[in-house]
Amino acid sequence: MNNLSRERERERERERERVNGAPKRQAYSFFNNSFNKRLFISLTAITAGILIAITIMAFTGPGSLTPGSGDPTFWRVSGSNVYYSGGNVGIGTTTPTTGKLVVSGGNIDVVGNKLINLAAPTADNDAATKAYVLANAGTSIDEQIYSTTANDGMYNNKIPNMTPPAAYTEVCFKSGATSYDAHSVSESTSGGNCVPGDVGFIIEKNERAANYWELAKQTCLQYNMRLTEPFEWKLSCKNAATWSLSSMTGNWEWASNFSLPVYGGSGTGVGSAIFGSSGCGYAAWDWVGYGTGYEASDAFRCAR
Repeated sequence: MNNLSRERERERERERERVNGAPKRQAYSFFNNSFNKRLFISLTAITAGILIAITIMAFTGPGSLTPGSGDPTFWRVSGSNVYYSGGNVGIGTTTPTTGKLVVSGGNIDVVGNKLINLAAPTADNDAATKAYVLANAGTSIDEQIYSTTANDGMYNNKIPNMTPPAAYTEVCFKSGATSYDAHSVSESTSGGNCVPGDVGFIIEKNERAANYWELAKQTCLQYNMRLTEPFEWKLSCKNAATWSLSSMTGNWEWASNFSLPVYGGSGTGVGSAIFGSSGCGYAAWDWVGYGTGYEASDAFRCAR
């Protein structure tokens, strides 16, 4: 077709558009249950025997389409955001029933960013915030005990979020002062002058019956607690009346979670610190085990 013929054809097309209007687009949507796919076809009207345009898009899944838009109703675009307002999303799984986003078969890489606004965990494999871990003493008991006695002399024990098994007192150090809260049995450490996460400790108000050092320690560990340390015991003894602590003197009490080799003058063994007896400044060590098989039994109280 030469240039003159093409120009005449364009003139005839413009005349048809003037009379009949411009070519109209029509969208068709088909869903095939067998293949679980939706086929979206957009056709521009055939004019003068010429198919002007055809668009075919396939979407997997049972979503419907808005005719003419090419946009599945499951997903929407708002500016630079893509959102889905209902149901759950699965990556690597066809059954995302356990959460709004379920990822199976791989890791989630946040590329140096953070997961934020976490709720408090309720299961062992839930994620937790730093504040929650610190408040609940996320380090091991041994690491906590180390922080009470070493750490360049700095006391770094923190009050946990818990409900101790017996009446107790919280002691905390903050804002240039020492504060305390006396609690009855079954009361939580949350609330009051001292709160979970504060530097400090909790100590039982009443001493427990005498027992061997390892059994005393075992008893405390069963309640996720430990024996007192010398600093905690002696400070508590000197403030016993104010802090509602009883029987801090009159009996020897185990006051250390550590045991060390000891020479007893006529033999050797392993000992641990004891405090109390006739006053807050009375201290000694007693036998965890001795060369003759002897082992001491002393009162104690649990702390954390």
